[in-house]
Amino acid sequence: MLEALFDHTPLQVSDIEEMDSHELGLMNVVRLELMIMGLIPSADIASSRSKLKVFRWYQNIMLCIYIPVMAGQLLAIYHFWGNVDIVTDCAGMFFMFLACFFDYLYLIEHEPAILHICETLETDPIPKASTPRLIEMYLGIVEMCRTEIRIVMEVSWGIAAIGAIKWLIYNPIQNLIIDRHFMNVTSNEDHPNIDFVFIIWFPFDATWSPLFEVIYMFQSILLVMATCHNICANSTFLTFMVHAWGRLEFVECSLNCMEDEMETYGSRYNKKSRQQQIDGERDSNDNTNAEEATNMDTPDGIADEDAFLES
Repeated sequence: MLEALFDHTPLQVSDIEEMDSHELGLMNVVRLELMIMGLIPSADIASSRSKLKVFRWYQNIMLCIYIPVMAGQLLAIYHFWGNVDIVTDCAGMFFMFLACFFDYLYLIEHEPAILHICETLETDPIPKASTPRLIEMYLGIVEMCRTEIRIVMEVSWGIAAIGAIKWLIYNPIQNLIIDRHFMNVTSNEDHPNIDFVFIIWFPFDATWSPLFEVIYMFQSILLVMATCHNICANSTFLTFMVHAWGRLEFVECSLNCMEDEMETYGSRYNKKSRQQQIDGERDSNDNTNAEEATNMDTPDGIADEDAFLES
């Protein structure tokens, strides 16, 4: 599935012959991220009752994890009410988690519609064309869509990877191993420990090993998970927007090509009509001259000519 994300090979004219099954962009990568984040099951999972049941449990567990985290942040706001710095940090993190929670909930609730859109974009053929100029236009649109979707995916998940490395690798090594175990750095128990990713109410006094490390890693995983849910939702809708833009571009190019063809046909038709008119006028003049010559050869014509000469 990930091959399309790293496929930078430009499309060729011969690809038009295979566009009945060609996917406009990277929908397979979108389906993969939706499945990994517990949003929409893949076709293989949906076809198996046992796999689908496990996937639903996976969805429910990830959904329920948000509740204690947000409850703990609200309790932390209540506990430290009056301390502007701590309350501001708690409130900001709470609303961030709340936004990620609603992103996740929205995608789950609208799973059939999103799945239908994905299947439509994957299975609907790209318009076929026989005009070389229109083929080049279609190839340009397809390549532009692929490039934009690839940029969206690479940037979004690149940011997620950097965040995961920071919170799951760098911070534990720096704060939990080097500072706490080698530098003997301790925190003030009267305030939330700054080594934590974010502030929750339970438990503030978890300053001994290994409970401190376990809670730190638990919060780090939650933060990365919420960030991935948000990135997944945003990248999915951006991909849909790029696909919609590509389809509209197809329509616009088709209409422009039809207009050009009609203008070309009209020009040829007018030119042909003008030529026929000229030929008709020439034939009419030739017929008129022939009739005049015939009239001159008749007796009446000769008599008229003699009368004219005598006068």
